[in-house]
Amino acid sequence: MNSRKRSYRAARLLTATTLVALLAACTGDTGDTGARGPVGPSTPVIQSLTATGLPADPGDTVTVTVVAQSATGLDLSYAWNVDGGDWTFAEGASDNTATLSAPDSYDNSASLTVQVTDGEGRAATGLLPLATVGNAAPVMHSLSVSASPAHRNQTFTVLVSAADPNGDSLSYTWKTPAGIDIIGGQGTTEATLRGTATTSGVVEVVVGDSHGGAITGRIFVSAVNGVWQAAQFIETDVGSAESPRIAFDAQGNALAVWHQHDGTRYNINANRYTAGSGWGTAELIETDNASNADAPRISVNAQGNAVAVWAHHDGSKFNIRANRYTTGMGWGTAEFIENDTGSAGDPQVALDAQGNALAVWLQQDGSSFNVWANRYTNGSGWGTAELIELELGDVAYPQIAVDAQGNAQAVWVQNDGARDNIRGNRYTVDSGWGTATFVENETGSAGAPQVAFDAQGNAQAVWIQHDGARYNIRASRYVAGSGWSNAEFIENETGTVDYPQIAVDAQGNALVVWQQFAGTRYQIWANRYTSDSGWGTAEPIEYETGSTGAPQVAVDAQGNASAVWPQQAGAWISIRANRYVAGSGWGNAELIETKNIGNA
Repeated sequence: MNSRKRSYRAARLLTATTLVALLAACTGDTGDTGARGPVGPSTPVIQSLTATGLPADPGDTVTVTVVAQSATGLDLSYAWNVDGGDWTFAEGASDNTATLSAPDSYDNSASLTVQVTDGEGRAATGLLPLATVGNAAPVMHSLSVSASPAHRNQTFTVLVSAADPNGDSLSYTWKTPAGIDIIGGQGTTEATLRGTATTSGVVEVVVGDSHGGAITGRIFVSAVNGVWQAAQFIETDVGSAESPRIAFDAQGNALAVWHQHDGTRYNINANRYTAGSGWGTAELIETDNASNADAPRISVNAQGNAVAVWAHHDGSKFNIRANRYTTGMGWGTAEFIENDTGSAGDPQVALDAQGNALAVWLQQDGSSFNVWANRYTNGSGWGTAELIELELGDVAYPQIAVDAQGNAQAVWVQNDGARDNIRGNRYTVDSGWGTATFVENETGSAGAPQVAFDAQGNAQAVWIQHDGARYNIRASRYVAGSGWSNAEFIENETGTVDYPQIAVDAQGNALVVWQQFAGTRYQIWANRYTSDSGWGTAEPIEYETGSTGAPQVAVDAQGNASAVWPQQAGAWISIRANRYVAGSGWGNAELIETKNIGNA
């Protein structure tokens, strides 16, 4: 048990290291942030540009309409312009629909442009050639994107509708910028495209007739989920920094904590990321210089309030301490949240929507460890620490999750003398902690549990379990009012597994990522649980050659997720990431830091 504790402790330090990758937050900023390729997610996307009445007889009116969308939800403005010819606007030159009057004589020289601009000055431009009857060039009726690509590697279609006033057959030649590949439809009215390095840029189609006449249409396509920024330092201390943890609020602000050596001892430091402004200045959130502080954890609620916990040595044993961050006021004063005589460690914390927190940790009782807990009540402070399991077996790896109402589920590993089991206890706001129960009832030894809640108060737990030959990933669901379901396999490969992580969205859909041995190296695998159909099929989410480390995963309110992990890349261990888009699936793994000055 002790050797496994040490191995998982080292693993958690490596797992925490991967979280620093999330500091390069996915952004829609169109400024120069050091991202690879053009940044497109905040630029309006022109979905179609159509004309009714082309080709027109001299003197006729033509109605043109543009359909566009702001990826950031801002209001849009429209500016139409005719270049060449004698076409004139009858009305609507600043609306999304405009009316033009054709010239009194044949004219094939004019083209119409519309510039769509959002409230922050970002713009996209659409072009539509105009022609009146006669020996006219082809006329483009519309150019549209089937669906804005949701991530860089998603396939999408651009469709052109055109006609020739003289009845000629037409040819179609598609051109794409670097980073967008044509994978089908070249020479037809419908091109199938896929982004590689980026999915932002202008797609062009040239429509030609048999007499040499041609028109060109252009449309801007943009991924809606942004690109990674360049990695940056968020601490400036000279001492070695380790065990970073990060959590976000509903507005996109984040708080990160870590422990850092000051030349004499390890302290707990923190820094805050403000959406739209970036990182602040790192600060010390505890000032007890008796001895080392270790293993910080943090939880942030939707309002941006946070609680951090850690283990702190007082010269004779480790204690559990905590500090609270209040939006608009900053950090408070660190305080003890347990008063037992045994050494304590491995704290975890979770915060509910009202700002109440629950912390769990391990505490020594003679020769064994037990699971303890304490609750912070907003406005009242911390309560009295209490034992939440009464078994004789040694325990390890406690985890806790809290739902929006403040109910909680704690899980941990507990040895029964023959094997390690996964056990848990539920906290309800009305009645407090219940009685510890088994989360699984298999025969193989289990470890590395994780737990997460959905908005309805249901929980999902995952862990590794030995089947006699290797470790597998297993899962169980807690349904509010019914209890835990039977454990089930969620991967069926042959390689041993480790370090599962889980994230659950508001609708109860879950994503689990883990490390799995693939013969010569470790890969990152994933599986998804949907609330209406259960678990899907496990799949690898990276295909590189280097072995991987322990992954982390986080999900947003819409069910999109990002996973990060360390991976051997040549001489260095680097950080890679992959994004899951709800409805589309995983993209391709990509490198999100390129420092190459030391292992990440």
